[in-house]
Amino acid sequence: MRAASASMVRAVAPVLACAVLGADAIAEPALTGFGRSAKPADAPFVVATNSPLFQAVLGPEWPVGLVPVFAVEKSGGWELRRHPGRGQEDFSEPIFFGLPDPGESATAAAAGRWEIRATRGDGSTLHLAIELAVHHGRIAGRFDQTTDYRFAQITGGTTEDDRLELDVKYINDEFRLLTTRAGDRWKGRWTRRDETEGGTMELFRPSAPKPITADPIRLFEAKPQSGETNVRRYLLDGEPVPTGWTRETNALVRVWRVASP
Repeated sequence: MRAASASMVRAVAPVLACAVLGADAIAEPALTGFGRSAKPADAPFVVATNSPLFQAVLGPEWPVGLVPVFAVEKSGGWELRRHPGRGQEDFSEPIFFGLPDPGESATAAAAGRWEIRATRGDGSTLHLAIELAVHHGRIAGRFDQTTDYRFAQITGGTTEDDRLELDVKYINDEFRLLTTRAGDRWKGRWTRRDETEGGTMELFRPSAPKPITADPIRLFEAKPQSGETNVRRYLLDGEPVPTGWTRETNALVRVWRVASP
């Protein structure tokens, strides 16, 4: 497949084709090649080619220290977003994972998969897990989809100044989770909205982060100055911005350069 001169998002379903260039992403983050779309009008906007645009991490579970990137349908087109579409949190899968900017320390501290140990007033213990997407302090996410708690919904959440707060709805009950950062964990309390039940809770990582030694590079979104809403370009830091386009000030995520042959 021949690579085009720019990566675009059009009003087509994003089907991911990729080539894993490393070990399994669960055992060790694997850099996965993404290429520019050869036919942006009628082909997926991320496809594997012989000339990939950048490398990112792909895996069935959310790696520690990385942030998910989703394909979200907006105004008849598709965009890359750090949050899933509203109301789609429970069934949206990230198309890849990257690094937040160095200034996003709160994001790095909260994003990803967390195991939860919660106690009830009678001393019994609950064990569950959540996956969190964080952007600009706002949290979206879901509970582990392989357990009965997959029916629970994270309806809102924020992280700021070493505090992490989540609103959760489970069937007909609503809960509030309030925690503070304690090293590499979050500790606090959960309460039912009507305050009839509550207990302590602790969030901890299922594993330690596994660093990638390659140098990351920032990935930016660009929008047409014409105001057209169903098309986007994605540019690596240092790439020239095409005439008639405006690049966002803040990077979407950091990814990795394609290694030279």
